[in-house]
Amino acid sequence: MSDLSSSESSKSSSSPLLLLLSIRKLPNIFKKLPKLFKKFEANFLTGILIGAIFSLIVNLITNQIGEAITRQKSLEALEIEISDHHQTNIGMINNYNTGNYKKGAIRVYIEKRYGDNIWKSLASTTFFYSLPPKTQALLLSYYSNIIGGGNSVMLNNDQIVHNYLNNYIVCQFGGGDCTKEIYLYNKVSDFYNEQQAATGTFVDKYDYDISKLFHPTRDRINDPILSFLMGKEALRSLALPWKETK
Repeated sequence: MSDLSSSESSKSSSSPLLLLLSIRKLPNIFKKLPKLFKKFEANFLTGILIGAIFSLIVNLITNQIGEAITRQKSLEALEIEISDHHQTNIGMINNYNTGNYKKGAIRVYIEKRYGDNIWKSLASTTFFYSLPPKTQALLLSYYSNIIGGGNSVMLNNDQIVHNYLNNYIVCQFGGGDCTKEIYLYNKVSDFYNEQQAATGTFVDKYDYDISKLFHPTRDRINDPILSFLMGKEALRSLALPWKETK
């Protein structure tokens, strides 16, 4: 019993002593606080700097990827427009080759135009100027001279054919003999159908030459990074090398 009381008295006497020792250590702890704050501040600023650099790198990579995808889509859209020219050429050639040329039969004349909306939106962008110089020169010549000239010629042809067609239609409504009007319309229509086919053959040679230098769809399919980002799906006519129209 006496041992228990003595131990309790020793504990109670030591508690003030421990408290006093702890209080004496406080000035040393306070002296260390500025160093601790400086260390924390340095680590904090280092963390912010590393985070800012990492964020900047991520943004740069994201922007580069986004620009690469936009550029690729724009170039492929232009390739599709040129492919549509190819289909227009085939249509004009087939229309002439399969026409009904029997005497007295009314000819079929179909208006045709080469689209250039994609070219107009792309020609002044950095995407176009990122192409090799030879490809740039070929596309500029193609759209400025071949497509621009072809559309002007076909517009003029359409107006002439429509004049003769309108004469025939007026005659039909008048109920008279329209043999002469049919004959003149057919002659003019035959002539300009042949001109359309010749234009289609001429333009298609340029389309084929362009396809040998400018093939962004195939470039994407064969590029591991672009195919990973955008996939490998494509129109079969663009995924394979073009065949020259004979």
